[in-house]
Amino acid sequence: LLNIEKAGYDTVISACPGCGSQLQEGEAKRMGIKVYHMMEIIYTLAKNGEIVHPDMVDPLPELTVTAHDPCHMDRGMAVDCNKMHETIVNALPNQTWVECEEHDRCCGAGGGVRASQKDLSYAIRARKIKRLKRTDADIVLAACPFCELQIDEGLRKEEDCSMRAITPQSYLAMMFKDVYEGVDGI
Repeated sequence: LLNIEKAGYDTVISACPGCGSQLQEGEAKRMGIKVYHMMEIIYTLAKNGEIVHPDMVDPLPELTVTAHDPCHMDRGMAVDCNKMHETIVNALPNQTWVECEEHDRCCGAGGGVRASQKDLSYAIRARKIKRLKRTDADIVLAACPFCELQIDEGLRKEEDCSMRAITPQSYLAMMFKDVYEGVDGI
């Protein structure tokens, strides 16, 4: 943060809500440095009608999308993830948003649970996976890399389940021609 301040910057963009919330409440706050999650930037583009880009695949693939709201983002960074997810998905052509029951309930990845209490972590994840599967979505957006890992691992263990978890920034990136051509199905 001292280097950021020394360079004259006053903003940090984080891809991890755990890191972002720590920065937001810690030294960055004292130094007057604003901290945002990457999804907040994508949401702003979507809200302002600036998310569709000429380099995107045309037409975009038809996808049904749901989301998980990371604890550190919803509560730690005080961000309304569900509203952001819905706005981002609805701003893109050929995308269908479907809200997941208990979208804001923990997936079992964070808070040291996955590392220290695997059985509890997997039980929490099983409940999350059950609710996600009810949506019949193709993709689950998870704005935390740890949640993405936890959920995607759980989905891959399910029989007859092609749903995958990705971050909102990966979701948006895969809509671009250069990236889309390299994606081997979702």
